[in-house]
Amino acid sequence: MYKTIAKLLMLFLKQCIHFMLAMIGVLIATFIHLFHVRGEYFIQLSPRLVLIHISKK
Repeated sequence: MYKTIAKLLMLFLKQCIHFMLAMIGVLIATFIHLFHVRGEYFIQLSPRLVLIHISKK
């Protein structure tokens, strides 16, 4: 019983984290686009790729 609840909680948390990362990525992409720092290049990528690209720097 507890194991299934734990699994559901983990799935829920993962979904929340992915959603939050996506939202942050969108905000970052919008921010970059507004300042025209290779904005078009970033906007064409998905928010997650933008996050990966920025976090590597």
